[in-house]
Amino acid sequence: MNKSVSEFVLESAVERAEMVLADQRWFVLSEENFSRVEQLLERPADLAKLAELFAADSPFGKEFDFGR
Repeated sequence: MNKSVSEFVLESAVERAEMVLADQRWFVLSEENFSRVEQLLERPADLAKLAELFAADSPFGKEFDFGR
C-alpha cells in the first residue's frame, strides 16, 4: 500500500460517501406519485430564483480561519 495518509483518508471518505448516497439515488413511488413528480419536473424553471441563487456568494469559496 503506497499511499499517503491524505490519499487513504480521501479514498476512504469517497467510498463511504458513495455507500451512504447510494440509498438516496433510488426512489420507489406509486404510479400516482410518479406522475405528480413528472409534472413538477416538467414545469419551467423559475429563472428569477436561479439568478438569485447564482448571484449569491458560495459558502464553499470562502476561506476557513481556524484561529491561526
